[in-house]
Amino acid sequence: GNPAGGDSVELFISPNAGSTDVVHVAISPGMDPRHPKLRSRIFDLRTDPKLKKVAARFSAARTKIEGGYVLEAMIPWSNLGLKKPQAGREIGFQLQVNDVDSAQQGSHLVWYPSTLTAHDPMKMQRLRLAAAPSPAVQVAAYGDYPRFHRTRITVLADASLIGKTVEIFKPGHGAQTQETGPLVSGKLEADFVRPELASVNLSLPMSLRGHAYGTLDVRVENKRIAVVDLPDPGDMAQWILPYQEFIFKPSIFSTRVFPEGDFENPSYIEDLVGSYETKVTFYDADYNLVTTAEKPGRYGAIVEIRTEDGHIFKRFRTLFREPGDFSWRNTEIPFTVKLPKEMGISANALAVQERSVSTYFKELLKEEGMNRDSDTAVLLAGLFETKPGDKPLLGNSPPAMDQAWWAGLKKKIGEPVMKHLVYMPLGYEKDAAKRWPLLLFLHGKGERGDNLDQIKEAALPSRLQYDADFRTHFPAIVIAPQCPAGESWSTHELAALLDDAQAKYRVDPDRVYATGMSMGGYGTWALATEFPDRLAAIAPLCGGGDPAAAGRLVHVPIWAFHGKRDDVVPFDESQKMIAVLQGMGGDVKLTAYPDAGHDAWTETYANPELYAWLFSHRRSSHLIHLAPLVAGAASPTTMPRSDPR
Repeated sequence: GNPAGGDSVELFISPNAGSTDVVHVAISPGMDPRHPKLRSRIFDLRTDPKLKKVAARFSAARTKIEGGYVLEAMIPWSNLGLKKPQAGREIGFQLQVNDVDSAQQGSHLVWYPSTLTAHDPMKMQRLRLAAAPSPAVQVAAYGDYPRFHRTRITVLADASLIGKTVEIFKPGHGAQTQETGPLVSGKLEADFVRPELASVNLSLPMSLRGHAYGTLDVRVENKRIAVVDLPDPGDMAQWILPYQEFIFKPSIFSTRVFPEGDFENPSYIEDLVGSYETKVTFYDADYNLVTTAEKPGRYGAIVEIRTEDGHIFKRFRTLFREPGDFSWRNTEIPFTVKLPKEMGISANALAVQERSVSTYFKELLKEEGMNRDSDTAVLLAGLFETKPGDKPLLGNSPPAMDQAWWAGLKKKIGEPVMKHLVYMPLGYEKDAAKRWPLLLFLHGKGERGDNLDQIKEAALPSRLQYDADFRTHFPAIVIAPQCPAGESWSTHELAALLDDAQAKYRVDPDRVYATGMSMGGYGTWALATEFPDRLAAIAPLCGGGDPAAAGRLVHVPIWAFHGKRDDVVPFDESQKMIAVLQGMGGDVKLTAYPDAGHDAWTETYANPELYAWLFSHRRSSHLIHLAPLVAGAASPTTMPRSDPR
């Protein structure tokens, strides 16, 4: 597997900053008792054919010392096409140290000019070669935007500088700088966490739209000792904005007039992007464009948010008009609640306190559900559309019905298919008659949003993006969509994406596959369960499905992967699906990694046997019998929004 999946040191080196000819070295120091030996791997990301004629090489050694270790790596100059490097020559360099305590806890020490720049050669440090080392660094400084309300400059220094004055100036003002004075100043004090250092945090007002500061000079006792390049707040805002909740108050209403919507915290959004405009269009349950809610039931609101810089973001929200106006306060809604026995609350206690429990859930439904998100509107719309005599079949839970409704509306109005990356196989253009396999990759919860750069760093796309040799020999079209922030994979929209891909590209319809990790593993199971006749085989990683619907998957070849120590998605989520399908005679298998946590993807997507297995399968030529769900089973097509995956 990839040593970078746990405690490790990663080095990136190139002939110069900005060069795409990068050699990436990942080294696990062997300090974990489960892996006591040093492990290492080199990734050849070079693109220059001349450089690639020379094999990428390196060597590494580790020496244990008290409280840690010393790691040494030797990377030959030949990797960079350099025979006799001269003093003064600059090369590109990045360093990242990973401390992974568990699947959910870890930290990364990075030495980049700015954040989020792994694999980005344009943001490498410039190392100037010299015969002797430069003087020791006494002071370091960096800037960020805590909670997007202030600009913060953090200065770290040697303890000998405690008590010295730090001043922040705009650069390049010369004598004028002295006249206007510093932007802010403060004194270095002993650092609270690391007493061997001195530190000070200096705060400035923030101007996102004007980018008022950009680069700042840091001076100690009027001597310039550092330059701080502030991150582009506009870029950072584009990453954060998709996760801000847009709500209608209320999402459930009783009149012809639609409720108004806005961000939960409008002033925070203005801090992010400046002033913004919203345009809302409403559709009724039959996909008709409307301006008023003339009848009870489901409505959909498409919200367009335009920022000062011209960016447009969209939100899709479900609303519900009640059949009549009534008082929730005077309405009794009995709830039957069963709590885990581990809580020590008896059934008798719940019976005695039934009224209090009912009142609590009624208020939760009314205040939280109706006024803060659209989940309650989704629930009531689904209940309203469920007819007498309907049985609980696959796809008719309220969330699944909501997904199907939105997929239908988007198709009717020509809404673009979900954002996605496309990787074409080498040789696609050479043979105009050849049809190719298609692999759909679904990312996990952490890559949701509105920026496809996030997807490039995820598992399989990362290998296709940065491993030229892997990309060259990959024999299929890969589609990697991005799930919107705050949402889960919609099987109907994924099916629409497959339709779009098969219309645009020369896809072999009998060789369409799906794989995904974590939330994407759940999405892979759900897509195959909803549309088993579309996929030739699937490979879900650290996910799970609905055992009650497993009968629909009997004819789908499945290879699942999961870490036995996974503390995010329990191992038995995969295990129980495989067990049920094995009992039905399904073509399934499960690879369990005994020592792995939630990261089952690093080793899996580096395994060539996975791709050989996937692409060896073709969709069954006969029609598959789609068994309905048993009564009472939930739909596997959605996950709760609070799901940790």
